Amino acid sequence: VSLSEDISTLSNGIPILQNGTQQLQYRIIPQVKELSEEIMEDVQNFKHMSQPRIKRIQSHLSLLNKHIQEAKKENV
Repeated sequence: VSLSEDISTLSNGIPILQNGTQQLQYRIIPQVKELSEEIMEDVQNFKHMSQPRIKRIQSHLSLLNKHIQEAKKENV
């Protein structure tokens, strides 16, 4: 392979690379940003919806722990 063939191959590849870069910049990156924003919104909604349930579970756990401690004291 000669130097001129290497230069020709490189020269032919540059427009392909530029086209790929433009597609990435104008199509893919905005789609990824939009998808990321949608995922973050879904996560925030999940947190908001699950917070009352988490608090109820924590309350039940606290009550169960209290009952366990009282039962241990009675069995001593």
